Amino acid sequence: MVVAASEDSGYDAASALEAALENVGGRGGGNARLAQGRVSDPATMAKLVRALLAR
Repeated sequence: MVVAASEDSGYDAASALEAALENVGGRGGGNARLAQGRVSDPATMAKLVRALLAR
């Protein structure tokens, strides 16, 4: 999963992704503009996407 945010969006890509990954047992990192992460079970990807959209 890759999350990107424009500089003027006010969105912190790393914080959002880390919080979402925490809920599904994934790992990742990055910075406020670009973050990437992964989950070990592909079936949890839908849960990860829902968690990100809820932020």
